[in-house]
Amino acid sequence: MTGWTAIVPIKPLGDRKTRLAGYLTARDRAYLSETLFAGVIGTLQASPEVARILVVAKRPPDVCGPEDNVVEWVVDRGKGLNAALEDARLVAGDGRQLILHADLPLVAPADIAALLAAAGDDIAIAPDRRRIGTNALAIGAGRRIVLRFGDNSFASHRDQYPNAAILSGRPGLEIDIDAPADYVEALRLGWLPD
Repeated sequence: MTGWTAIVPIKPLGDRKTRLAGYLTARDRAYLSETLFAGVIGTLQASPEVARILVVAKRPPDVCGPEDNVVEWVVDRGKGLNAALEDARLVAGDGRQLILHADLPLVAPADIAALLAAAGDDIAIAPDRRRIGTNALAIGAGRRIVLRFGDNSFASHRDQYPNAAILSGRPGLEIDIDAPADYVEALRLGWLPD
């Protein structure tokens, strides 16, 4: 059985972490988003189940240099998150796919392993800590699901695929940084930004 292809979307620098604007300066928000992104990529690179990493972005991030044969860049053509992710899924092919957001400060290889094991050959969803958004989605080979990231994406994905495994109770997958309260919660749980 071949490994998983991880797909990680990342917004253009000026569009990242705008909900933290009253909490962090533009420079600090840029640094935060780059730190979170690098941490997620590092976690995926340290996860033996992951054979390939596709980064969806308008411009190639620094991790997609010619010397890196693990991380590949897929162009975000500006049609929206779900359309960009569908483009990446086509590039990934028919194998097993993991969609993971780039703002998970506590994610570790054990979280990735748990999610992929929960999915097996089917589908597993990792909601955010409020159970509103979807922070990660593992899709077994040949499984069909319409991506609905955005408002209330957890309910949209769960309702569409009611037999999906739901992986919650893991801070590494539940804590994403969208708002000041998320930042504070990550710090409370021991995250130390570089």
